[in-house]
Amino acid sequence: LEFRRVLFRSDRSAKTLSGGELQRINMSRCLGSILTDTLFCLDEPTAGLHARDSANLLSVIRELQGQGNTVVVVEHERTIINNSDYFIEIGPKAGHEGGHLVFEGSPKQRRVVSPLESKATASDSKSWKFLSLKNASIHNLKKASVDIPVGKVTAVCGVSGSGKTSLIRHTLFPLLQQKFNKGKDSSEQPAGSVGPDSAIKLHDDVLMVSQIALGRSSRSTIATYLDVMDHVRKLFASQESAKRLGLTPGSFSFNSPGGRCETCRGLGTVVEDLSFLGDMEILCPACNGARFGESVLSVQFNGKNLLDVLAMTAAEARTFFFNQRGIVECLDAVLKVGMGYVTLGQGTSSFSGGEAQRLKLVQIMRDARRGKPSILIFDEPTTGLSDTDVASLLTQFKELADLGHTVIIVEHHLDVLRQADWLIRSEE
Repeated sequence: LEFRRVLFRSDRSAKTLSGGELQRINMSRCLGSILTDTLFCLDEPTAGLHARDSANLLSVIRELQGQGNTVVVVEHERTIINNSDYFIEIGPKAGHEGGHLVFEGSPKQRRVVSPLESKATASDSKSWKFLSLKNASIHNLKKASVDIPVGKVTAVCGVSGSGKTSLIRHTLFPLLQQKFNKGKDSSEQPAGSVGPDSAIKLHDDVLMVSQIALGRSSRSTIATYLDVMDHVRKLFASQESAKRLGLTPGSFSFNSPGGRCETCRGLGTVVEDLSFLGDMEILCPACNGARFGESVLSVQFNGKNLLDVLAMTAAEARTFFFNQRGIVECLDAVLKVGMGYVTLGQGTSSFSGGEAQRLKLVQIMRDARRGKPSILIFDEPTTGLSDTDVASLLTQFKELADLGHTVIIVEHHLDVLRQADWLIRSEE
């Protein structure tokens, strides 16, 4: 099948493959076996795939169905949704506003109007300044040269395996890192050049925002990652009950002794040695998963203790802390990227790739208003996002460009490509 055709050298390292190439390899391995009377559950199989590859994937799914199997697909991609036999929509929104059955039946009975359904706007590029990448030659690239407008949103598209990752991640990014004195040893310099220096000097830095996990630490949460916890600790420590108990802002941290549960050291769980069964993580018997001692949890702000606050979603916390400026500014940035459904105490290691990338964008937006603009590269940021989330993401990208940042997006989403200022298309 065309879907299973992946063109690259057999000795090429797997870590250099794009997300779409890896996805096709994994799918081919999983779907290559001939099974019947089997239930296949596919979780966002189009991640990293071009629209053409999604159509080919659909033919593979239909082949599985024709062999007597049942296929259930969790997906946002319209090609798969519109060509399914039965459609189930859960929502209407995310987090505590979701969890309801919105629709079930034939896709033909459900007309979903996307917030992204708008025409591209033409713009005059004669006065623009450009970065020029010349003679990029790595993997399947053959002396490719492209221009990228400064202070605009540029989308890089093409079928999976056509060279987008090689062009941007493996060539443009390391060359720019060297220009900002952040690169590796010159012996590893990729073939090609980037300039002119006058356009590069308009920027302060280059950042690659990928879907790599934010961190594996079980102590890292969205509240600590975005510094919301600093404001919350100070707020609780300022309460009269906290002062009477001699509690300080540090007492309200599960990362330091003083207020946390010392049995689990603020983790909420302990590891139990079950001998030949191995280690097992269980709920802390001392705090029952609360992570803090009784004195800390006895302190309340507007009727809520710290455990209640960590259980709030970002949207709920925004309402609860409406008059706390520092907290509101952090949470507003989270809401703008469509992540109001995550709880403040949720570990960052549990976030999906798309969630991790959007949280990184929150930090970038907070820093964007200070100092010189940067060159920001996003690698398939719409993966796993609904059209509503993509619309929020596009608004943030355009705001970054308005602030002078050069935004480069490697993407397959057709509506994102349609609304970009500049388009670069790679071919096989």
